[in-house]
Amino acid sequence: MSLKRWLAENRLRAHKTNKDEIRDLLAIVERDLEDASFRDL
Repeated sequence: MSLKRWLAENRLRAHKTNKDEIRDLLAIVERDLEDASFRDL
């Protein structure tokens, strides 16, 4: 199934993002990658 079809079926919604949102998401990725480096976690 294509993304265009999902949009047509209202299974997805278009989203406009901004620099702050992307920065926050990248910070979460960094945190999760750091956590993944701990064997005992």
